[in-house]
Amino acid sequence: MENKRDLSISGSGSIGGGDYNEVRISGSGKVQGDINCKDIRISGSAKIEGNVKTKNYSISGSSKIIGSLECENLKVSGSSHILGDLKGRYMSISGSSKIDGSLYGEEVKISGGMHIGKDCEVERFKASGNFEIAGLLNGENIEVDIGGKCTVKEIGGENISIKNSEIGGFAFLNLFIKRKLFAEIIEGDNIHLENTVANTVRGKNVYIGEDCEIDTLEYTEKVKVDSNSKVLNIKEV
Repeated sequence: MENKRDLSISGSGSIGGGDYNEVRISGSGKVQGDINCKDIRISGSAKIEGNVKTKNYSISGSSKIIGSLECENLKVSGSSHILGDLKGRYMSISGSSKIDGSLYGEEVKISGGMHIGKDCEVERFKASGNFEIAGLLNGENIEVDIGGKCTVKEIGGENISIKNSEIGGFAFLNLFIKRKLFAEIIEGDNIHLENTVANTVRGKNVYIGEDCEIDTLEYTEKVKVDSNSKVLNIKEV
């Protein structure tokens, strides 16, 4: 990448895809075609009509990729939309983000609002705020602080922690925010649930905290259910 040229768009401009070193877009910029580079930094509004492969991808403002994104480090603040898949190593996503395809990576931290149209498969998943995952959320360690309505079809992992996130200093706001996680199936080794509605929960060691509604709970070693939660069927398997 050292021999590739840098690219900078300020104000309003459009370029073709290709191989670059560093890409900077401020104002309103458009890239037409696939782009391969070392770094991309976007402030303002950017539209990329193609696939993106880069080491570092940083967005403040608004970004839309009509394709897939592959990177090592991703930092998103503001608004982002990826029509394809997102593959990253370390990802920090805040603000409002939408991925029509799947998300793959080692570590993702999500704050704000997130929509994933298919699956999310990472080693470490940490989320606060609200999110919607249409398919499977799979990871070794899954940690969710519920700050709003969260929906996911299925969760699978070794350690799963889903807890209620209080709004520090503004306890009265909790009366107006619906903090729940909805899932069809949750399956893992060590499971801690709060404010969760699920059809089926399966695990070795399972703790059902307050404000949960579970249809069927299956465990192999230990189970504990809070008195403020409802579990219709409990099975030791």
